This record gives sequence, structure tokens and C-alpha cells, in this order.
Amino acid sequence: MSTAGEKISVPPRLAKKFSVDKRYDVPCLDIRRTNRQGLTGWRAVNLIEQEAPHA
Repeated sequence: MSTAGEKISVPPRLAKKFSVDKRYDVPCLDIRRTNRQGLTGWRAVNLIEQEAPHA
């Protein structure tokens, strides 16, 4: 995932819904955090489910 040119790390529990070889546009709740190695980045914490459009 990415936002404004930055990548978003997706934990396995959220990523299992998607194929590795495809790109998806999925709204998510994410946080900016610094890991143990001192690298700061975005991490998805929840996917936002969208309703199917009504015909």
C-alpha cells in the first residue's frame, strides 16, 4: 500500500485477503511509527470496508 508516494506496511493478518501479484486501492486506517531500527514509516492497523454501489 502507499499514500502520497510513501509505502504503507501491511501486517500479515490484514494482507491475507489480497493476492501478492496484484495492486489494490483500499482505504485504511494507518499510523506513522518508528520501528526498533529507528526507521519511521506508515503501518496499516485496519482496513476500511466499502459498501458495494447500489444499482
